[in-house]
Amino acid sequence: MLHELMKHAIEIGADVLRQTEEACKDADLIIHTFTHAVGAHTLAREKNIPDIHIQTFPMFTPSGDYPNVALPDLGVRTLNRLTHKLSEKITWWTSRVGFEHVRRRAGLRKRKLYWPFEDDPFCPRAPILCAWSPSILPASSDWPPRTHITGYYFLPLSKTYQPSRELQAFLQSGKNPVCITFGSMINRDVERIDYIVRESLQQTSNRGVILSGWSGVGNRSSKDPLYLEAVRLIEKYSNDFHTHHL
Repeated sequence: MLHELMKHAIEIGADVLRQTEEACKDADLIIHTFTHAVGAHTLAREKNIPDIHIQTFPMFTPSGDYPNVALPDLGVRTLNRLTHKLSEKITWWTSRVGFEHVRRRAGLRKRKLYWPFEDDPFCPRAPILCAWSPSILPASSDWPPRTHITGYYFLPLSKTYQPSRELQAFLQSGKNPVCITFGSMINRDVERIDYIVRESLQQTSNRGVILSGWSGVGNRSSKDPLYLEAVRLIEKYSNDFHTHHL
């Protein structure tokens, strides 16, 4: 996993750095996510402006309640917390090594990188806003300061969106369904997970739309629940919008 992440980051790294600097040219605040936390925080330090980190899953919020998302629950709070610390160290190390590869290949200037999630006498750690519902994952008592759960964020729905014929027919054939999405999650025991989802829908008397994403859940012969790979409901914004509002 680390090898593939590093390979991908090096391939796109120079373009990401250039586009980020262009987008943040006149910025007063930089908001970043998991994929560019170190680079964006470093740019904020260089510009002497504040930055905020947004998480859609717990990544840089060490806790003993659960392990890092890439590792299993070890059943011991100290060990669970250690998995988060290990992940932070790996991310910090790969960011520095990856940047050096990108810098040399693209002829970029040398740069001192900064880690966003530790106290610094010259700059406070970046606040972390967790973009999920506390009903799904409540705040942990051992979280570091400046970490807050805000609830989910939603982009505007498309006013011109039209569902596919298959989805339209399903929506019109009964009561409003529950939507279950796997996104980029991959599970070795996907058949068992799929069975649990189907049983849950049946026991709660709900219809369902299952967005399989990368999960490997395939279409079933039954028409309920309805299996789709993805459904796009948001507006597509122009590059100018992203550049202006980053």
